[in-house]
Parts: sequence; structure tokens; C-alpha cells
Amino acid sequence: IFLFEKRYSSKRMLRYGALYNQELFGPNLVPLVSIDWQFDDKWSLTGMFPISLKLSYHFSENLAAGFSHFGLTTTYLLGNPDYQGDYIERTSIDLNLFARQRIAGNLHLEARLGYALNRKYAQYSTDEKLDLRFVIFNVGDDRVQKNVNFNNGPIANLRLVYNLPISEN
Repeated sequence: IFLFEKRYSSKRMLRYGALYNQELFGPNLVPLVSIDWQFDDKWSLTGMFPISLKLSYHFSENLAAGFSHFGLTTTYLLGNPDYQGDYIERTSIDLNLFARQRIAGNLHLEARLGYALNRKYAQYSTDEKLDLRFVIFNVGDDRVQKNVNFNNGPIANLRLVYNLPISEN
């Protein structure tokens, strides 16, 4: 990841850059805009778009709710002997409403309810590559998918989140 940081005020900072990653399908290049913007005491926008973005309303120091976006393409090598030499390419754009409650200190409970778009868990042979993925566009993709895609659909999760304290140094 390469990012150039520009602080516009104490409440608004943007970073511009790119992410390069070598996935099992080949090179992956994603331009990034990282946002940390406190509109006022109640509203904030944070994230690293197009991967994640969260619009939050802070009811109190301990409770926030809002809208979140998470969209990431990644790959996993399959370990099952029946699928030796295959990988899964996971793609999904998850759009959620969320509520986040502080339990204690930096520990939070977060519930999300939403919908997954463009959801795919595509299986390919490890010798099948593409020339380049630029955001969601594939260049030189002659791969043959071995399985059937998931349908778009509702998603829900409940998770414990621990935020690492930010050092002032």
C-alpha cells in the first residue's frame, strides 16, 4: 500500500494512493482514498474506499450506528486433497446497517444486517491466472470457473471488536 496523506483540518484527513497485491489469480491493483472525516460531534465518515467505508452517527460515547460498505477480492488456496491445486477467489460487496456498543474500554459489540452484491466464491486451478485486475476489471482473463456462484442475498453478523489504542507518538 502506498498512501499520500493530506490533512485539511483537525477533523478532516484524506489519503490518496494505491494497493498492489499478488493474489493467486495474479496481480491486483486498487486505487485508494482513505477518509477520516468528523463532520461534527455526532457524524463521521471513515474508511479506505473502495474496500471499506463507514458512515456513523454517534448517539453517545458508547453507542454508534450507521451504514457500512465492505468490498474486497481475495484468494484462498484449497487444502482439501480432493481439490489439490485449486484456489477460491472471493468477491463480494457487502452493504450493511450497523450498531456498535462499547462493552468496556476498547471492546465493542457490533451487529450488522445488510445485503451482499456481486457475491462470488469462484474455484479455479492454480495454473489459471489473469494478466491484471484493476479494481473490478480483469485484463487477460481466460480462466474457466469450476463451480457455481452464490446468489446475492441477505447477510447478518454479530462480532466482538477490539480497537487497539492509538499512540500519540
